[in-house]
Amino acid sequence: MKKILSMLLVLSTFLGCAVGMTSCSDDDEGAEISIYLSDVIYDFDPTEVYTDDNAVQVMSMLYEPLFSISESGKLEKAAAKKYKVYEDERKIVIELRETYWSDSTRLEAQNFIYAWTNRVLNPTRGNSSAVLLYDIVGAVEINEGKLGVNQLGAYASDTYEITIEYREGADYEQLLRNLASISLAPVKENAVMNGDAYWSKSASTIITNGPFKIYSLDYDSGTFTLQRNVGYHKDPFKGASDKYIKPNKLMTFWLEDDGTLATAQQQLDSSDVEKCIFYMGNMTLEQRAANIKNAVTADTLSTYSYLFNTTNPLFANENVRKALSMAIDRNAIISKVVFGKPATGLIPGTVGDYKKTFREMGKDLISASADIEGAKALLSSVSLPDTVSKNIKITFDDNEEGWAIFNIVKSAWESLGFGLTVEANAVSFTETEGIIDSVASVGGEVVTVTIKDSTIQQIYKNACQNGVYDFDVLAIDYQMFTDDAFTALASLSSNYNGNGMKYTYTTDEYGNKTLVSVSELTNACGFTDTEYDKLIDEAFKASDPEQRSALLHQAEEYLIGKMPLIPIMFNQNFYIKSKALKNIDVDGFGNFIFNEVSLKNYENYLGKNAVVPSSKDEEN
Repeated sequence: MKKILSMLLVLSTFLGCAVGMTSCSDDDEGAEISIYLSDVIYDFDPTEVYTDDNAVQVMSMLYEPLFSISESGKLEKAAAKKYKVYEDERKIVIELRETYWSDSTRLEAQNFIYAWTNRVLNPTRGNSSAVLLYDIVGAVEINEGKLGVNQLGAYASDTYEITIEYREGADYEQLLRNLASISLAPVKENAVMNGDAYWSKSASTIITNGPFKIYSLDYDSGTFTLQRNVGYHKDPFKGASDKYIKPNKLMTFWLEDDGTLATAQQQLDSSDVEKCIFYMGNMTLEQRAANIKNAVTADTLSTYSYLFNTTNPLFANENVRKALSMAIDRNAIISKVVFGKPATGLIPGTVGDYKKTFREMGKDLISASADIEGAKALLSSVSLPDTVSKNIKITFDDNEEGWAIFNIVKSAWESLGFGLTVEANAVSFTETEGIIDSVASVGGEVVTVTIKDSTIQQIYKNACQNGVYDFDVLAIDYQMFTDDAFTALASLSSNYNGNGMKYTYTTDEYGNKTLVSVSELTNACGFTDTEYDKLIDEAFKASDPEQRSALLHQAEEYLIGKMPLIPIMFNQNFYIKSKALKNIDVDGFGNFIFNEVSLKNYENYLGKNAVVPSSKDEEN
């Protein structure tokens, strides 16, 4: 669901009444752009599984994988300087470019290997993005707990060189494209080892290798600032600081308490769109509709979906799940939320196929219109025990878009005889002792910091990592991870879901642990089907592109027939901008790129404490 990054700059005539501004000085290092986030981010680990596009967009600004995919679909080098494929040996050798972490230490090959083995493939962590690495020798076996993490066929063959051995029958070109996923970006081992529970949640411990770094992170005041990483693709101590990254800072405000966000949104109600320099994401539904002609959209690699807990007796019957999907009017949903497309399958049009896109090569599997009568007829064939409750709790992020979709679904499902309750979530809190945070600590004193997490993400991770399904229906942005249908479809299988193993222990009175059992985890829906597993297994082993494509299309069609999740909307990013802001790019995953963004007369907007004037100031 599109609720990502929202940016707004106000023209100098409007800022003339602002307080706290500073003029351009000798210390000017470039544009400082005020931005607005529609949703707060609580975890900055690129190897985590994310359930909303907001986090994916921001991760793409903070971290850089080996490759990237251009808007036209071309594979391009990112952290990789060059690579060579040895087909006879089934080997790829990748040389890294000179680029540095935000702490000014140089990026090394081992940083990637550590992220892949200890984070993504680790069988105790449960990570559906592990599928991205399955074409590497030993990856599947490591994820299943059959091999140690140091037995992956990818290793640092030199300090700045990675060698990858891929399995027989693998498509190395697709493997290279998988390596463009933000899920396979590097992480720095010492940062993780010094605080695995919090390193990616505290400003003082987050280290990034992308174009931007985190300058400050303060949840209490609602501020989050990104700053140019001066070591991005160059020695941080040599050359101009803006050689590759033009804006100096992106200053974010996500709270409405001071009225700045509300004032910013008021400009979307104006007929003068030029007042709105750049705005993305946090728009009311009414404002979206009013500005639809001025918006620039980009299709993303995710599908807003309702996931069923198939271990719930109510959803154990596939006809119940299918009927609930049939009753949803996806056209009405798009009309309400404005930016997005009705989901006609699970896989969006951004995902490729061996000739065209996956959607172009396949067919529509879901109707965009509701079929209430067909849903009722399907339910008439289902006999539910009296002990099974027909009351459904839907869990989703607490925002206007989530509520709009819920209300449309609620009306449809109630007409089928189901009762609906809602659990609108945003954040859960965990008190963590002994964390030094750059905002909360004074003079280096160790303090207690409240670590905040996305509740939706935690529920999803608990299902994937522990096989615990604390929901009836869970609303998420279902991620494709890369532009290959296999990764998204395999995540719902039993054998290629990436979720590793569940280890059960007992602990005695002295704290000693004893391993009781080891079991293989299923997917986030608890869905198991031998026929579906067979199709995914055959697709994985198929070496012919046409045969593989046919199997993946069969798998998607079969999956939609079983409906363990309801695809609702193909997500889109969107923005509105004036002519003063230029050079906004987009990648093949639908993420906006701010590396080259320039703002005319940016000197007029410099100052950390820029404040958007209140409505009273406007009147004066």
